[in-house]
Amino acid sequence: MDGVLGVFTAADLRERGIQHISSATENDTNADGSAVPEKPQYPLATDRVRYVGEPVALIVAETAAAAEEAAEQVYVDYEELAAVTDGYQALEPGAPALWPE
Repeated sequence: MDGVLGVFTAADLRERGIQHISSATENDTNADGSAVPEKPQYPLATDRVRYVGEPVALIVAETAAAAEEAAEQVYVDYEELAAVTDGYQALEPGAPALWPE
């Protein structure tokens, strides 16, 4: 599209060496003293979208209007996954997890 310099996905960023942001520090521990598992935060959704509004594409354009127009052309085919919206239900065995850990 005119004015669009590039459209990028998480795979494109990874190929260019853009890494995740760490979510834990060396001294982070849970209440029981165990280490907090690493939950990397990527600039764009990688293997799944974990929350409503998580970015899935990055558009670089000469103007905001060009970027908005291009964004309207992005199509994402989502597969709906099971979700839990209650903290107690999230602790139940077999409840969907955002992270394997």
